[in-house]
Amino acid sequence: MGAVIKMDITNVMGINLFPFTPEQLTLVMEKSASENTVLLQSRSKMDLPQGVHQHDSYEFVINLSQTFTSRLEKRSLLIRKNHLAVINPGQDHGTHRPMKGINLLGLHMDSKFLQKVSREVYGTGAVYFNNSDQLPDSSFRGLVNLFMEESALRQPGYRFILQSLDIHLAVCLLRLPHISLPSLSYKFGEKDNIARAIEFIRASFNKDFSLKDVSGVANLSPYHFIRVFKAQTGKTPYEFLLDYKIEKARELLAAGNLTVTEVCYQCGFNNRSHFTAAFKKRVGVTPTGYRNTVSR
Repeated sequence: MGAVIKMDITNVMGINLFPFTPEQLTLVMEKSASENTVLLQSRSKMDLPQGVHQHDSYEFVINLSQTFTSRLEKRSLLIRKNHLAVINPGQDHGTHRPMKGINLLGLHMDSKFLQKVSREVYGTGAVYFNNSDQLPDSSFRGLVNLFMEESALRQPGYRFILQSLDIHLAVCLLRLPHISLPSLSYKFGEKDNIARAIEFIRASFNKDFSLKDVSGVANLSPYHFIRVFKAQTGKTPYEFLLDYKIEKARELLAAGNLTVTEVCYQCGFNNRSHFTAAFKKRVGVTPTGYRNTVSR
């Protein structure tokens, strides 16, 4: 079934969590985590003391409050509202003076993981970001929201989805315009055995499985697998899985033998409100509305 996701924040960020201890961090920020990524969002506006720190991870910070100036090594870094700034591993950063009323969303990604994905995508793991702030695109925010949702709900298959999202987020971040790479020679994975992976997903759609499980069926690394899968199907593995769940739900709702709640659970959802939202987004009506339409 794959390894259990490590929720210890120090696995990704390292031990230096200034200005908070891990316990304090949980009180002031909402945490979502996978094996390679930690997302931290302010629970409310917070105050930061003066000081600097560094950590082992790549940090991607979105400023959700007013424009402010941060400290980065021996210079100042302007971070505008709703803009994203990047701090590379080992860079000293923090505050020139105490700051009040700050609202942030921070994504920390394990440096070895991001560099490994970069080798798969670009042929080099030498990843370094220009620190200038930039506007994140809508796809990045969508992935962040989905990551937080899956981490919170932990529905069947959530480990598979989070592992997929780790890679999707990494690739999205590697496409930022302020990245510096020695080489941009793109590498594509092999395209064999995707049919077996599709068969596995269809047979296991309402069970808990990991990205490693399904990519292993295809005899591909997870990084190659996601790219090859989308090239052949036009969908990411997560999109394919969710569409298949909705397809099975439509079949069961049309048959009329089960309640909407029973259909929800039989199709691998463990939260009816999430099932309803996902179904309506793809079908255009709620499960109950769909049943009423097809039963006429």
